[in-house]
Amino acid sequence: MIFISNIIRRVQRKIILLKTNINSYVINVKAFGWHTGLKLPILIHGPIKVYSIGNIEIKCPIQKGLLIIGLNECDVPYSHTIFNNQGTIEIYGKTYINFGSKIKNNGRMVFRGNNIVGHGVSFVIQNSFEIGVNSTIGFMSVITDTNTHYTIDIPSRSIRCSSSPIKIGSYNWIGSYTFVKKGAITPDYTIVSSPNAMVGKDYTSIEPYSILAGCPAKVLRTGLRRIYNFKTEHMLNRFFKENPQNLVYKIDENQDFDDFCQMYI
Repeated sequence: MIFISNIIRRVQRKIILLKTNINSYVINVKAFGWHTGLKLPILIHGPIKVYSIGNIEIKCPIQKGLLIIGLNECDVPYSHTIFNNQGTIEIYGKTYINFGSKIKNNGRMVFRGNNIVGHGVSFVIQNSFEIGVNSTIGFMSVITDTNTHYTIDIPSRSIRCSSSPIKIGSYNWIGSYTFVKKGAITPDYTIVSSPNAMVGKDYTSIEPYSILAGCPAKVLRTGLRRIYNFKTEHMLNRFFKENPQNLVYKIDENQDFDDFCQMYI
């Protein structure tokens, strides 16, 4: 019985892989034509519902897997990824949009490169969304630049536009379960603490290396930067495991922060 179960699992994996390869080729050829499409700049993993491919523009040298959609490294039990692009998506470098995410875009979405979008993130974009280089969005977050519906100010008899652009800076870490609303602007090197933060205004006047938290989000503290470098993280894990008496690791005065912290994907 175990032998038969293993065979069934292998067959199921091969079927999923075949569907994944077919989805990748179909989306790429529809988006870019045969010449560019066969280079597979977009890779699809796992089940996905594609309602509209829209306009996808690659703004960097073409290579396989610049945009990876539906990767499920954490084995998260979501049903499928949803892709509904009726606007424009611009890709400037390696971008991961993980499993169970939902993209509904009627405007312009810009990924500057080295971007990771966690599983289950929902995008509803009517105007524009931009995320800077080396920035990530934690799982189960919601990014929407629109209120969808309108309200009227009774005294002035005025109605405001229901959408406004979102711009996330470079080297940002948007924590899990964050709600990013219309008009949100974050400067470079911002951390949004999770869970349940709500970011919905222009924060460009805050100090560099700040942490935002709360609903609505306010500056919690400054002077902190996320370490994205996986080699650095492995080194730190090893250091603290081998030196349980040490609660702090101090880097050398000559160590460059970018080399120490920067993400490479």
